[in-house]
Amino acid sequence: MSVEKIAKLSSSSRSAAFGALILIGAIALYNWIVAPHVTYLHAVQRYEPTVDVILDEKKATIAALAGKKKRVEKLREQASQLRRTLFTHEKGAEFFSDLQTIAEEAGCVVNSVNFGAGGSRPSARQSDIALHASDQRAMLNVVGTYDQITGLARRLQARTQNVWIDALDMTSFSMDSARIRCDMTITICTIDDEEARLNE
Repeated sequence: MSVEKIAKLSSSSRSAAFGALILIGAIALYNWIVAPHVTYLHAVQRYEPTVDVILDEKKATIAALAGKKKRVEKLREQASQLRRTLFTHEKGAEFFSDLQTIAEEAGCVVNSVNFGAGGSRPSARQSDIALHASDQRAMLNVVGTYDQITGLARRLQARTQNVWIDALDMTSFSMDSARIRCDMTITICTIDDEEARLNE
């Protein structure tokens, strides 16, 4: 509709045409500006419960991870304490090489020392901190008094690392002799040196 035709219209027709233009503009503005925001707000209202559920699950997961982290730290501490009670291969070899000296310091006479290895076994199944442990044995034959032999047993076990006396067989030479022959089986458990293993 040209400007000349609009000018020829009556005032009521002009008002109606102008009103129609305003109405069309208002509808267009609503569709472009207001309607997307209303749709977005409806979507937010619909998804708000889902977001709450996700946040609750996230909190539960964080709490579970914190509990597992504490458990792992506790297990690491227990593994560290266990390592302190076992010999490294090097310290085990030193201990066995000192057996004769330890026996003599207890007042016993060493007749023989025989060494043998026990079984090898992993002490953890599937773990990044698995300990590969093996038993090491020594058969010690000594002569001494009862007090000297029990003193030797105490000396062997008075260590940070565990030393087990698996067998102890005492035989008296005669009824009037205080001297006793003793066959003693000693077992220790050795593990790989942790620092060497971590540097591999």
